[in-house]
Amino acid sequence: MNSKLSLFLAGALVTLTSCGSNDPGATGGTDAALQFLVWPETGSTVFSKSAVYVGDPANEISVEGTIAIVVGGTAPKAGDAMPDGALKFEAGKTFGYVEMPTGKQSLHVHLFDKDGKATDQGQTVAYTIEATPDALGVNWNEPKDGATVKSPFKVSFGLNGAELSPAGQNALDKTLGHHHITINKGVVTPGIIMPMGEKDLLHYGKAQTEAEVTLEPGSYELTMQFADAAHRSYGKALAKTLKITVE
Repeated sequence: MNSKLSLFLAGALVTLTSCGSNDPGATGGTDAALQFLVWPETGSTVFSKSAVYVGDPANEISVEGTIAIVVGGTAPKAGDAMPDGALKFEAGKTFGYVEMPTGKQSLHVHLFDKDGKATDQGQTVAYTIEATPDALGVNWNEPKDGATVKSPFKVSFGLNGAELSPAGQNALDKTLGHHHITINKGVVTPGIIMPMGEKDLLHYGKAQTEAEVTLEPGSYELTMQFADAAHRSYGKALAKTLKITVE
């Protein structure tokens, strides 16, 4: 992890076992112990309907058991049963789309075993949670889905309910971000970082709303993916895919 990215990451380290990944936004993994972090990082401002990710930002893993978020109160202790009302991820997943209460909240992100008992792996984070705008989302102004274009062609990004901010700025405000395009890779798992320098991943870190793209002739699937100051994906809630043909 480079020094600039490390400035955006905070919180306790947890160790789980990597099982690899087929997700287009992940790098894939090997069977090895990994240290990882909860994202959004503590101190963040987030929308009430948000994704939360637990893990290495470059490598999605799987876990045995279920990660869940307990809002308020005290953190679960090893052996405690998962509380009623906990915000659960899908079993085995290290990310989940949850709805959290608004206001300043303390959240205990914890791994529970297959029997629903708390392990000793968890982290407490503090968020300022804002109501999610009804119209939150991204859309393609240009090109249109199914269009045939000549290279280079113009792309134009639409954004509703959130605001633009350049990469590297306002790191703890997850209601802000900037655009990316993945080429034939689909939606990127929330919390996974999108690295620079990949030909099938285009960055618009100056908070651009339009640009020109050059592609070889062929058929393509382009996904507009909104992400935070450290290029960490907001996932499917702020992504939009279309198909084009380049002559």
